[in-house]
Amino acid sequence: MPWEERPVSEQRSELVVLIESGMSVSGAAERLGVTRKTASKWWGRYQQEGPTGLVDRSRARRSVHPAETSPEMVARVLAVRDRFDTWGGRKIRKVLLNEGHSGVPVPSTITAILRREGRLHPPVRPQRDYIRFRAPAPNELWQMDFKGDFALTGGGRCYPLTVIDDHSRYLTGLAACPNQQRITVKTALTGVFRTHGLPTTIICDHGPPWGHDTTQPYTRLGAWLLSLEVNVIHGRPFHPQTRGKGERVHRTLGEDVLTKRPWDTLVTVQAALDDWVGIYNHYRPHDALNLDTPADHYQPSPRVFPETIPTPDYPQPGDVRIVETNGNISWKGTRLKAGKAFSGQPVQVTHHDDNTITITYYQTIIKTHPPTRNR
Repeated sequence: MPWEERPVSEQRSELVVLIESGMSVSGAAERLGVTRKTASKWWGRYQQEGPTGLVDRSRARRSVHPAETSPEMVARVLAVRDRFDTWGGRKIRKVLLNEGHSGVPVPSTITAILRREGRLHPPVRPQRDYIRFRAPAPNELWQMDFKGDFALTGGGRCYPLTVIDDHSRYLTGLAACPNQQRITVKTALTGVFRTHGLPTTIICDHGPPWGHDTTQPYTRLGAWLLSLEVNVIHGRPFHPQTRGKGERVHRTLGEDVLTKRPWDTLVTVQAALDDWVGIYNHYRPHDALNLDTPADHYQPSPRVFPETIPTPDYPQPGDVRIVETNGNISWKGTRLKAGKAFSGQPVQVTHHDDNTITITYYQTIIKTHPPTRNR
């Protein structure tokens, strides 16, 4: 039976179908009556460009457009992408401009270069339009959380702890922790506070070591923060978007560092985190900051970390009580609950005109007891 002549574009499409169904390139070439070299070229174009690579191409001599990106600039674009393989056109352009290069193409052209060179990844997921909140000034609100955990090839696990300034997105802390215990977090935060000073408020998750629930909102870690006059609040349970900046930096941290290779020890993880946090804070353009870096918007807190925490100066010394081991106090013949997190600590008891009783630790009311008839 004589071979039926068909358009070449149709042959290319059939070639793709045959190969994707499991046939080899050589087998598909023989089936379609073309050379293996031709079949390999068609298949390669499809892998690079998708269906667009299957259409006929003009045989006209290609002239260089005066505005075409120079090979040198393409090389610079690809060099930045090779170093930071999750960055897109806007970030790459900003970095090249910051480095003083002239003739840097617009973001869409850089994206086209990345696509042409096969450097684009498929999008992770559609973007959602969250209502953006931003603290009005640095250090008014920090977000703190662990980015899950992963096994170390040398034994044990790593729990990356992130502390981020809400206003500037500046990472004030990034620590490779061996666990999620209070002492571990307190040690990491002490280093952060010594370097950057104290924030006004920290928002964190529920559960140990952060806090429990509405009836037991404080842990011993929370009590320590209150003694530093750092307010502690919690995000809504099962609503990580209330700590969205931290969640977003966790995704970037995973893409840029943690998923790149197996990790053997906490020391090697911490060294990689130290390198990356410098890039994140001082070099990487941030979309939410109009492509500024977090360091452009951050400054250390004027509230210096005290190496010795001062004793609380309560206005009514006669109503100061020491919290018992079980979390209770005794006040004028009444047993009141303060919370086990404050065991051994002095608290102020105040009886208000509406017959309610509040318990204060340093500057924070930690418990409010409703009025009863016998008060």
